[in-house]
Amino acid sequence: MKKAHHLLALFSLLPLVPLAHSTPNLVATLSTPTDPIQAASGYVTLTLANTGDSVAHVFSYSTPFFNSNDPRLAGDQFKITPYFPTPDRQFPRVPYSGETVGPLQSQASSFLLLQPGQSMSVTVSLYPDYQIKAGQHLLVTFSMMTGWPPEVFDVGSPADFALETLHEVKSNTLDITVSQKPPGSLARADASEGTSRTLLPGELPPGYPRCTEDQLTALDFASDQASQLARNAYGKSYAYMFAPHGYDPASAQSQLYKNYFGAYALPIGSQMMKTHNDFNSGGLDGRIAMTLRAISIRRSSASYTCGCDDPTGQDRYKLTVATAQQMHPYLVQICPKFWTLQRTGKASQAGTLLHEFSHFMDTFSFNDGRVPYPVPATADHGYYSPAAKRFALQSRDKAASNADNYLYYAIDAAIATQLPGY
Repeated sequence: MKKAHHLLALFSLLPLVPLAHSTPNLVATLSTPTDPIQAASGYVTLTLANTGDSVAHVFSYSTPFFNSNDPRLAGDQFKITPYFPTPDRQFPRVPYSGETVGPLQSQASSFLLLQPGQSMSVTVSLYPDYQIKAGQHLLVTFSMMTGWPPEVFDVGSPADFALETLHEVKSNTLDITVSQKPPGSLARADASEGTSRTLLPGELPPGYPRCTEDQLTALDFASDQASQLARNAYGKSYAYMFAPHGYDPASAQSQLYKNYFGAYALPIGSQMMKTHNDFNSGGLDGRIAMTLRAISIRRSSASYTCGCDDPTGQDRYKLTVATAQQMHPYLVQICPKFWTLQRTGKASQAGTLLHEFSHFMDTFSFNDGRVPYPVPATADHGYYSPAAKRFALQSRDKAASNADNYLYYAIDAAIATQLPGY
């Protein structure tokens, strides 16, 4: 008894060591649905599991859970590659052709919270948003952004910020064979059907609600401001990067570019460029420049539809500002929250339209006879400035294909060049 007393006294003298607290560990797993009809019709089941011991914060609009019971997926979530049993060949991914959905404002309710040990699953159809056809053999992966960037979301404790940073989560690769289209009411007409011609400015496809004259007037102003933002980002900031004696990587403009797209890559054999016209010659930096130039002229082709009704009746689009209807060239759906934004500035109507204009794919034609430049559509790999800057550090290609990288680069360029309204 006395010995036990001494041991107890000894333990009481030892310093208290706090228990280790690990970060959330979010795991994404793709599997084949148990329903044989769904399994044969281009459906996959996604399971998210938090195997850590603290809460995981997931951007809900970058997952199918945001659109549960809604046939439309949110953004470019899945990577789908046609599979052919031929060694050492690379095949292009199946492009996403549905809506690009996501709130522009920082809201805590934009998060899907997974408690330690919690998991959730959803089965979604990849047809028709990825234009999957019967008879295809496909390799499917899923990726999304997760984390809690303190620069944007001023909620939670400093300990939360230290535990979880913005990062990408990728799933396994699922091998599926699609043998039939989704049956009955689960099927939806291919997005390409009935869109053989480009919509004229102001023209809407059947079934889309029209905007009022006052709304169209406001949208005309916002689109003009978006064009000015893109032109300024391409013209003034690029020109300052190169003038007066060629490209200067130490200039403030070059550092701004680096923040959102990584360091500019000089062409092989070139020590110093005298003009930013070299951006037009291709490569990743040429793609960035041509995307900005294309955005600057898209207002002349843009059409708008006003209203974002939720088919489930749950009002899940209340935080959504606008969506790009990629199945209809240059058509942007304006949600009620759009009208609560200021006209110009960081979170604005002009910035929203610049973001949405970047989601369309087209070609940019030159006036000097050069072959038109193909401008790819951007995706929503992540939202807000911190995510955009993180992509610039991690992957220049991802930064060049993310809509918010163009938005926040254009905004910061406007501030740096003192563009009116910024």
